[in-house]
Amino acid sequence: MPENQPTMTLRITLALTGALAGLSFWALFEFLPDQVDSLRLLMVLAAFLAAFFSGLLLMLGRISLLAAMRYAAVIAAVSALLLLWSSYRFDDVSAFFESLHPFVALVVLAQLPLSFAMAQEMSPQGWRDYESLFDNAWSIFVRSVTSWAFVGLFWLVIFLSDQLLSLVKFDYLGLVYDKSWIALPLSGLVLGLSLAVLNELQNVVATLRRLALHLLRLLLPLVALVVALFIGLVPFQGLDDVFGSFSAAGTMLVMAAGAVTLITAAVDGRDEDAARSPVMVVSARVLALLLPIIAGIAVFAIWERVVQYGWTPARFAAAAVSGIGFAYALSYGLSVLRGQGWRARVRFANRWLAVGLIGLAMLWLTPVLNVERISANSHVARFIDGRMKVADLDIWSLDRDWGLAGKAGLARIRALTDHPEQKLLNEHLARFDDGASRWALSRGIDEIGVPKTKVRLAEILPVRPAGAVLPEAALSDIPDYELERILQSCLQSLPDGRPGCALVLGSFTRSGGQEAGVLFWRDTDPERTEIATLKQSADETEYFYRISVVSYDGEMALQPAEALIAQVLNGDFAFTPMRLDALEIGGIQISPRQ
Repeated sequence: MPENQPTMTLRITLALTGALAGLSFWALFEFLPDQVDSLRLLMVLAAFLAAFFSGLLLMLGRISLLAAMRYAAVIAAVSALLLLWSSYRFDDVSAFFESLHPFVALVVLAQLPLSFAMAQEMSPQGWRDYESLFDNAWSIFVRSVTSWAFVGLFWLVIFLSDQLLSLVKFDYLGLVYDKSWIALPLSGLVLGLSLAVLNELQNVVATLRRLALHLLRLLLPLVALVVALFIGLVPFQGLDDVFGSFSAAGTMLVMAAGAVTLITAAVDGRDEDAARSPVMVVSARVLALLLPIIAGIAVFAIWERVVQYGWTPARFAAAAVSGIGFAYALSYGLSVLRGQGWRARVRFANRWLAVGLIGLAMLWLTPVLNVERISANSHVARFIDGRMKVADLDIWSLDRDWGLAGKAGLARIRALTDHPEQKLLNEHLARFDDGASRWALSRGIDEIGVPKTKVRLAEILPVRPAGAVLPEAALSDIPDYELERILQSCLQSLPDGRPGCALVLGSFTRSGGQEAGVLFWRDTDPERTEIATLKQSADETEYFYRISVVSYDGEMALQPAEALIAQVLNGDFAFTPMRLDALEIGGIQISPRQ
């Protein structure tokens, strides 16, 4: 370690490195685009520079300049080249930019190995030294957050200074942030200088790290109690909302990630620094034992969505995250079950799971885990074998979002001649070829085809109770955009193949009178249901549409749409009288409700 390196030398080195980084990015964004036509080349250069300079700045001062440059260059080169390789899944780099998930893998691949590289140089045990890995990982986090906060504070001071000096007609300071060729190198210089100061104050950084870990540990009992309460209530509340919900699975994964962080904070880098309070130790062990349950539920919930609807890049990413979460959870649970030495086993698992995560990020950028190809093949296969209808066929994503594999899948669909819905498929493809927007295609309608929308909705809208018939005027007051949303929900079938909407008709009064309807369809959030009323006029010639209903004893709109619509279609409802409090005077009752 360069502990004897003069303070001023380190400050100058890091400041100049930061300034060079800023100047490089200025040249990349402002100068090179006029000289280089290849967006792919610019992307690779940006990835290399970002990975190289971020790694160099974070390692420099903790390890020697030559070692930092060597590791940063290797990590950056591997990351950038794998990103380049993955970009050839698309013929248009702009579409690759929109996919986002490769860049998440890039960040993991560029940042996670830094702790291993530093441990390799700093510890006699090399990269296998968990204490060094733990210290370096938290040091990187603390120094990154602090230094970037200082850069933000620096620019706030410059801005306020410019505002103050402008009051006396001195307007030149604003040039500092108006000119990118000044602002970017200056930001890098300030960042490097702040990192140099933080390297000098390693005791302060260590104190901040200890403070963060001790504060995190305070959350352990609360999180353990919440997770235990959740698991205890699941059997009594039912599993439909949990297993049938993508967002619920996301909530559990975030909770599982938080639990992993808290357990890691309690275990620390070595037994001497680990949490010693009996409450904290018990909480950490209980949480480690419960963690596989919530992680397993999240995995199952995501798998159910995949079985129902097939793969997409987003679902594949969710499945990968859930798999990682379950691997952490299972290793922690088994570590605790084996008794004494559980902290050492958790540290061992953390080290190798981090290595596995780096490997997964590498595979994500290779053809082995080409999620666009996997998604396109799944989508096309489900359509060809009849598990998916034309209304659910996502032509737009195949052609525009899923790269060359998606285009190849669309070509397979175009080649079909004897599909059971061939006529409807040809119409759908024709709309796409005519330039219909994604918004229109997802609804299976022409953008100007509102009358057709009303007719199609009337044809497929299920009406309950059994035997009820949709009145001719029932849909007349529904706005055009709402008709399209309801139709799209109907066309997006439930898992059992029935339409994804329902209408319940009835008088809703004991004395009969005007008929009313309650309409159910999907909200954009799968955890919610859109509910509206259709109330018949006094002369029974028309219906008035209202987007909301009064919900008693709970908010029905907060129920998952698929489960609620299926319940209505099954006829699992009843018209029941309601008792309302009234003001009685002389035997006559009145109520403020209308």
